[in-house]
Amino acid sequence: MMYTPVINILAIAMGITLCFWGLQLTRIVSSIAFAVFLGYIAYIYAHSVLHNPVLSSVLTVSAVLIGFGLGFIMFRFAISLMFSYTIASIVTSNVYLVMALTIILTAIVYILSRYLLSLIISSTGSIIIYKSLIALGLSQIPAIVLAIVIGIIGLVNQLKRERI
Repeated sequence: MMYTPVINILAIAMGITLCFWGLQLTRIVSSIAFAVFLGYIAYIYAHSVLHNPVLSSVLTVSAVLIGFGLGFIMFRFAISLMFSYTIASIVTSNVYLVMALTIILTAIVYILSRYLLSLIISSTGSIIIYKSLIALGLSQIPAIVLAIVIGIIGLVNQLKRERI
């Protein structure tokens, strides 16, 4: 499946926002990010199963609206789920393993998120940046280095600011 560069550029912008200002903007960023995340997941899976663009679009819009509300109300859960799914999808491409790893990692990350929220937000942003850079055609090593550097600088920035 081919994605447009605009989506990847927007994802990089979202990743940078998460890295640098994620803690300060946790609820609103979580709402937007979780809305995009659920919309993306709904579209990819609905389109692959239903093969109906209209129904897939309706499900995507519904998932975006639900994601926005849940991301605001349950921001630690939303962040934990996005982080866990992204990690699981990097580790394996098997759908069942991705789901199982996502569930297990979400529980672990949710418990730790109270203590490690800045690190989780910055790491999530870095992973989004990495995946988007790869999708845009950058080779793996420069993408990893760039994502790590941005993530570390963003984490330091967040830790300097007041905690929520």
